[in-house]
Amino acid sequence: MLLFYDYAIGPWCNGSTAARVIWDRTPVADLAARPLPNELVDLDAMDRAEHDQLVADPMVMIRNQPPEVIEVITSSLQPGETLEQFYRDIAGSMAFTSRYVFPAQPLTVAGGVAWPDTASVEASADPAIAAILAEDIGESYAELSRREGEWDGLRHVLDGIPIPDQDDPRYSTAILADPELTALSQRDWPAAFAIAQVRAGDWHLLLQLDLAGLTGAQLVEGIVCFLIHTDDLARGDFARVVSIYQQT
Repeated sequence: MLLFYDYAIGPWCNGSTAARVIWDRTPVADLAARPLPNELVDLDAMDRAEHDQLVADPMVMIRNQPPEVIEVITSSLQPGETLEQFYRDIAGSMAFTSRYVFPAQPLTVAGGVAWPDTASVEASADPAIAAILAEDIGESYAELSRREGEWDGLRHVLDGIPIPDQDDPRYSTAILADPELTALSQRDWPAAFAIAQVRAGDWHLLLQLDLAGLTGAQLVEGIVCFLIHTDDLARGDFARVVSIYQQT
């Protein structure tokens, strides 16, 4: 299964535009690594040049900031610290992370059992969980659903239930998949969300990626989820997969 995500536009473009999924049925013995396309190599080089410029001349960051931002930062400086020193310290700690080419990472698939996240479709639809969340014990359930301990920080999810930063991404997917419901959401959000709550269960999580873990970047946050309608999944049709980006 090959999953593609356009990180340059994806966080601002939920839906099917930034995501592509291909079910590659090539025999494993015939698979081979391919070099990066020249376009990505060029973009990566441009990204690195911009980073090197910032490290060499941190004042570029000051010149690119609006006056109100500079004013806020200046007011928060430590005694004796200058604005230039503040930005030089930031530049000195910035490890290069490409926006276009992420480091290859070996991953191991491990099965597990966990409570559904409190924001998930499953938690909302299960009367027993809803009753727990309504009582004082609800906070204890929320702690269990955060995958602490052995699962702490593991937010890459293959199949299963999303671990969202906001509400369940399947609600957004149900709205985006129907132009009429999308239009209704702009006029009457409560009515649209009520419909989305009914339809969200028809969507299935293929993969959730934690972007900080994926990119290795210091200042990146959020998740991206690839979702497919259960009817399409049953047919093996991945042409209409939707990507949803969330961050805190």
